[in-house]
Amino acid sequence: MKTTSPLLLAATLAACVFGDDRAGRQGADAGTDRPPGDGRPNDGGEGPDAPAQACSLFPQAGCPAGQACDVAEGSTACRPAGFGTATATCATDATCAPGRSCVADGDSDASCLELCQDDDDCAPDSGSRCVVDEAETAALGLRYCSEACSPASLAGCPAGWNCTTDPGDGVGYTFCLPAGDVRIDGGCTRLGDCVAGATCVSRFGLPGVCGRNCRVGVTGGCPSGEVCRGFAPPNVIGGTEWGTCA
Repeated sequence: MKTTSPLLLAATLAACVFGDDRAGRQGADAGTDRPPGDGRPNDGGEGPDAPAQACSLFPQAGCPAGQACDVAEGSTACRPAGFGTATATCATDATCAPGRSCVADGDSDASCLELCQDDDDCAPDSGSRCVVDEAETAALGLRYCSEACSPASLAGCPAGWNCTTDPGDGVGYTFCLPAGDVRIDGGCTRLGDCVAGATCVSRFGLPGVCGRNCRVGVTGGCPSGEVCRGFAPPNVIGGTEWGTCA
């Protein structure tokens, strides 16, 4: 399993979105490192289970049947091929399908993310961009695709995880992270605090609150008396602008 170097993000918005995602993400505003001990533990199983053997990541080649090429100690090696995709949690790389690795962030959970060289290797129109950094992978000039997911329905994320958005460098994207236990309208300081379907936001300098995710300009997504308010800069994914109810 591989571990990213998470950041505590505070993107300045019409509402501030507080976040800790699984990456030093492309286009993210400057943040501060998490306190020691807030990162995901290394399970000791990082890297392939099979002996080192040079192989190709793009395209997948050079491994025997039933194995996949993966990143290992700054190089590549073959390891048992699994079937896990972006909706699968994992403990080792062997859980993941070829072209994916088991990647954890600052908590205890990991999922199977797809290796990429640039956004064209992902699905940017669906919210997936090549923005997830991890030191071992970066040494090979590679990153991982963020998950293409829906902040409203949570489709595209592992069960029990949350989907949220980031404006990036002007091209927004989505990503998944383990959901917290703070309910909608409860106080929060980071994205990981909120239950699935909510985002930690701070509007007009007020303390952070978990707001229900919604689509700006679409009726029916918020409780009576509330409207969907977007962020600044807008979080637009595939033509859909996302915000929170307020």
